[in-house]
Amino acid sequence: MSEPLEMVVERSAAQSAQALLLARVFATVVTLVLLLMGLIVCPAGARFGAMFAELGTDGQLPVISAIVVRQGGVILMGLLVLAAITMFFIWAKGKMAAWMAGMGLLIMALCVPLMVFALFMPLVKIISEMGNM
Repeated sequence: MSEPLEMVVERSAAQSAQALLLARVFATVVTLVLLLMGLIVCPAGARFGAMFAELGTDGQLPVISAIVVRQGGVILMGLLVLAAITMFFIWAKGKMAAWMAGMGLLIMALCVPLMVFALFMPLVKIISEMGNM
């Protein structure tokens, strides 16, 4: 015996609502993790900048490393604003909101690891030059 059509529709709607809620919670957690990583990396950039200045390699930093080291506060503010906008669009309704949330997550997922790489790239160069001495 088959179920009535109304029950099938109700169960399907409940499953899709549950899947949407799960996706929103997952996107929120990913946004918070990326924001936490950014909150750790940006203040560390100032400390790395002081260390690079002490070693005398401040003028030899690659462009992206120099930006992360010198403009950590600006990057941190931009990251906070981007996270807030992304969180808003994650929980908003509509197709365009989903696209905006996806773009915000993509930008955060590209920028935060790039900042980590930009901080550690000069350290690797300094260590390899010290090993060659």
